[in-house]
Amino acid sequence: MKRLIIPVFLGQAGCPSRCVYCDQPAMSAQARLPDEREIEARVRAYLDSAARATKPFGEREIAFFGGTFTGLPPATQERFLALAGRFVDRGEVHAIRVSTHPACLSEEAVARLVCHGVQTVEVGAQSFDDEVLAEARRGHTAADVEAAAARVHAAGLALGVQLMPGLPGAELASDVASARAAVALAPSLARLYPTLVYRGTRLEAWWREGRYEALTLEEALERTAEMLAIFGEAGVPVVRVGVHGA
Repeated sequence: MKRLIIPVFLGQAGCPSRCVYCDQPAMSAQARLPDEREIEARVRAYLDSAARATKPFGEREIAFFGGTFTGLPPATQERFLALAGRFVDRGEVHAIRVSTHPACLSEEAVARLVCHGVQTVEVGAQSFDDEVLAEARRGHTAADVEAAAARVHAAGLALGVQLMPGLPGAELASDVASARAAVALAPSLARLYPTLVYRGTRLEAWWREGRYEALTLEEALERTAEMLAIFGEAGVPVVRVGVHGA
């Protein structure tokens, strides 16, 4: 049966820095951090819709996407995870996952996730090329991703890795090398988001100035195809390619 993912978008809440390409409100249609009432209503709406579906769903999962979940104040994390946990306790939802920044995955942060029953942690690596990461203003290095992944594995959680081919300074070779580096971390899943230029971002200004040349559709397809092949050979499922609605 198909898994039901119930996405809860955090806007840009918790992010330790503003990446040059990022406009989370445009990407997710969520301009601010939702409150608990809104989260509960969203989860309930998804569950009610699933109950009316002609084909039944299998496992149901609440997923905190966008922003940096473990960068939120600990009290906010506790409230959100406790809310999700109540759905799990009632058997209405089977799992919880979070998406976060590699620089915000300390041992304490991972322990909090474990305590509240989180099963999957997706890490926004984006690239394993330190020069590309610096140009994108990511605020972390490839070594930070590797350390974060090690803590996730040590806690017995499933690891997801997100990559963005086509970032400023990235070439085909470096994006392919990033895919290989991600596979070496033994993730349970991956996502590939070819870089898009959103209005109002620093990347848009660079693009208009000629400082950044966006991937053509053909180039994006070529890079993504090569990266998909690497994950496929390693048996790592790529659960999303591209930003939804883009």
